[in-house]
Amino acid sequence: MNKTLTTHHQRDWKEYNNALKRRASLDFWLSKEVIEGWTKVERKGKRGHPFLYSEIAIMFLATINQIFHLPLRPTEGFVGSLFSLSSLPLPVPSFSTLCRRRRGLRVKVFMGARERMREEGIVLIVDSSGVKVMGKGEWAKRREGKERGRMERKGWIKVHLCVDFETGKILEFCLTDERVHDSKVFKGMMEGIERRGGKVREVIMDGAYDRGEVWEEIERMGAKGVIKVRRDGKEGGVLKGRDEAIREMREKGFCEWAREKGYGRRNKVEMTFSRMKGIFGDRVRARSWEGRESEIGVRIWILNRMVEMGDEVSCMAWS
Repeated sequence: MNKTLTTHHQRDWKEYNNALKRRASLDFWLSKEVIEGWTKVERKGKRGHPFLYSEIAIMFLATINQIFHLPLRPTEGFVGSLFSLSSLPLPVPSFSTLCRRRRGLRVKVFMGARERMREEGIVLIVDSSGVKVMGKGEWAKRREGKERGRMERKGWIKVHLCVDFETGKILEFCLTDERVHDSKVFKGMMEGIERRGGKVREVIMDGAYDRGEVWEEIERMGAKGVIKVRRDGKEGGVLKGRDEAIREMREKGFCEWAREKGYGRRNKVEMTFSRMKGIFGDRVRARSWEGRESEIGVRIWILNRMVEMGDEVSCMAWS
């Protein structure tokens, strides 16, 4: 039997194991630019005294806060001890400063690969998941609810993600209340990607996105939609992509349709949510909405950096 040497997507396990070790290494390195810009802040065109600490300093503390699951006060103490051991003569923002400043932190979630996003186009996988809001314990809520004669609702929010299938990085995110339907934020996230020069080639989503406004946005972008349509879906509308999906699923069945369209690629975003909750937990600590957005943004920034450290590698294999 003749064997041919082909290239396919296969993980280089030796390199991947080393990458996983690097993710948990405790190497803190501050460049000369970071040290010099730690307290260097310019407020052009704004009244009042400038901030004492730059956004770099606030981002550094926010990253430590999320990685080590620390409240604000222990975060201040941890960074202070770190600077003391490293003999760095840098002041540390107080916990109240970190709490206040991180609300307005402008986190750049995704950086890089802009040429590929513009020319080749990207395959997006969109989904959402719930995150608990830090507060009273569920047992205490149930007890208080019984005393008042009614059950209090559990507090949680929804995190919407757009994941690049090829790289596994998160390109866009949105935070909403649990009452907001997934389809309502789809257009805004697509516009955010387009503002950064991204071109969407294909979008893969579950049945929650089988709405007219979602299909209209996909057609406007000139992309291909891979969405599981409802069983009672009917043809005859103005949305050609949806009519085609209904016709193919009726003729081939869902399993065959999913195999041909690559619907199983959705596991990429499911793995992303699993990794996010496994590393950072399933709840947010911030009480304000701006603080929660910043907290989720920092987590996504860290996840993207981790993906860069340990991405899949294509290698030669016999088939």
